[in-house]
Amino acid sequence: MSRRLFLAIDPDEPTRSRLGTLATNLRRRIERRGGPRVTWVAPDRMHVTVHFLGEVEEDRAEAIIAAMAPPIDVAAFTLTIDRLGAFPDLGRPRVVWACGPADPAIREVHRRMGERLAACGCVLDARPFSPHVTLGRMRERGALPALSAVDPPIRFRVARLTLYESQLSSEGPHYTPVAFTALAETSG
Repeated sequence: MSRRLFLAIDPDEPTRSRLGTLATNLRRRIERRGGPRVTWVAPDRMHVTVHFLGEVEEDRAEAIIAAMAPPIDVAAFTLTIDRLGAFPDLGRPRVVWACGPADPAIREVHRRMGERLAACGCVLDARPFSPHVTLGRMRERGALPALSAVDPPIRFRVARLTLYESQLSSEGPHYTPVAFTALAETSG
């Protein structure tokens, strides 16, 4: 038996609400211009993926859960979301996202958790880490309109990571938290 797992940062509820509003406004802009159809992510499913592990055998999943227990020696930090974009680009998008500047703290969390996961035998994605919140996935081909900055920027505190099990269904994915890793608390 296997489990479909990923490691993520969860935005707080006010952040998810603002991201949901961003997605709604963007959906309206795209629809007014007759743009491509997009499947929008529900705000309660929005997150920043740190590592996607995919299908993992049960014994390896248990090792990953155990590896999540010790806190990461990286201070809790504030993540900023200040722009919208698309992968691979606006002319031929597959994913619409929101992200911010390349924060050194999130890159360090990614690196350190990668070391823990590799020690559990996980094969990690070799592509460069591009932290973002997925707002929508394209259902058909077509260019997107120019995307504006997120103004004012959205900021939220990151104090832990969540290991999720993802179960796919016809209604979309369902995410169940299975473990957490705390970040170090900052003084002050």
